Amino acid sequence: MRITFGCGVAALTLVPPLLAPTAAQPPARDVEFDTTRTADRRGERLPAGAVARVGERDPDGRQRGSYGLGFSPDGRLVAFVGPERDTHVWDVTTETEVHRLPHDNPANFPTNLDRRAFSADGKLLFGDGGAVWDVKTGKRVERFGPFPKGGDRPLAFPTVAPDGKTVAFVSEQHGSVASEIILYDVATRRELRRFGKGTHVGGPLVFSPDGRTLAASKHAEPILVPLGGRKDRPRPAPEDFGDVLLFDPATGEKKAERLSKTYGGWWPFAFTPNGATLLMLDRHAIVPFNVTTREPGVPFGSGADLGAALLPDGRAVVAATAGGLAVWGTNGTDIARVDQPQGTVYNVALSPGGRWLATGSTHGPVLIWDVAALRPAR
Repeated sequence: MRITFGCGVAALTLVPPLLAPTAAQPPARDVEFDTTRTADRRGERLPAGAVARVGERDPDGRQRGSYGLGFSPDGRLVAFVGPERDTHVWDVTTETEVHRLPHDNPANFPTNLDRRAFSADGKLLFGDGGAVWDVKTGKRVERFGPFPKGGDRPLAFPTVAPDGKTVAFVSEQHGSVASEIILYDVATRRELRRFGKGTHVGGPLVFSPDGRTLAASKHAEPILVPLGGRKDRPRPAPEDFGDVLLFDPATGEKKAERLSKTYGGWWPFAFTPNGATLLMLDRHAIVPFNVTTREPGVPFGSGADLGAALLPDGRAVVAATAGGLAVWGTNGTDIARVDQPQGTVYNVALSPGGRWLATGSTHGPVLIWDVAALRPAR
């Protein structure tokens, strides 16, 4: 199972332009760490290349797991979901918890399959079920969509558009026929449009750098198979284990659909800076997908699994592996490997400026890594 990096409202008749011009944003600037430190604030030794450790511990001292990592725009805060399904916000520079935000999921929907995303100005934090928190106070504010009820499969995979004005959710995180992508206006929380129904669309979602394309995974379409006299049950068709879908978020039009033809399917995680290539995880490898020709390229990164992030220069990928972390050039070169002995890395998140990498594991801390230390000197 892959955990990513890493799911009804009346439609409006008049909406603002989705891709209105925006002022040029200054380059993202990350916070500073002492890269020579070898221990966290508790005095416990840090792995080589790590600069901070955050997260809670059980009463017996064991570190708790984390899912759904997301950095704030200034790189100072990291948000994630704990095993009890609450949302935790930590200051990575002081290694202290700023907020613990209780979940409100009456259906007990799988928060650990979700992500946490900050608004472009860093003032709001978005979560599954359409939850919205004020980052400064930790208080809940007006949410996206209705409050979920027991039995619902509510909004998941919040993904903020590059211009920061809209946020996309998946309405059914397991890719059923009823699944849809729902686009909301961040400022007003009003629904702009919904699309993708009937395509088995699912998360994760990824916007292209110009915001004109939204990529999603397509889940396997089930077929009925006899099970030894028992009632037939839906099972994935062997020739359709998962695809990639490309949509125009301005209109909801499906721009492309491509079969992966591999067990496990494709899970998009990043577009290259020029938007020409979509990078996807493909069960222990990374597949580059040409957006223009709709053709996959040569896989690279053997062993990549569960989570990956593209560095800002677009030339290298940091990915979780069974043994820890690995860095590959997008040309397929093997750059570096880092052991992570504190639980399987389930998701990764890159800081806005690309200097730091956060990793979350099943039964370990959130570690903050110096990306430069993961790459050999050139």
